[in-house]
Amino acid sequence: MEAVIVDTGVWYGLFDSRDSYHEDARGKADLLEFLTVVVPWPAAYEALRTRFVRKPLALEQFERFLKRPNVEFVGDESFRDAALALSLESSLRRKRPL
Repeated sequence: MEAVIVDTGVWYGLFDSRDSYHEDARGKADLLEFLTVVVPWPAAYEALRTRFVRKPLALEQFERFLKRPNVEFVGDESFRDAALALSLESSLRRKRPL
């Protein structure tokens, strides 16, 4: 099965009827039925830390989608510590704010 990585903007478009890309996203939603949908944990965190979670219907749809058998989460353990260290090093010690 082919895979696609889905980022936060797609979730808003699919599940938030007031999003400007809602109609476009809904028109392409069937494509996600036939693919392995790869969800990086940072994208899931991002979606859950916005106004999106204040919309019960959108959040329920998002939850149902994430529980589908063709959805695969990608852990961030292998790169998150390195990304944090690099960000702090660059900003604090090299005086180059990111």
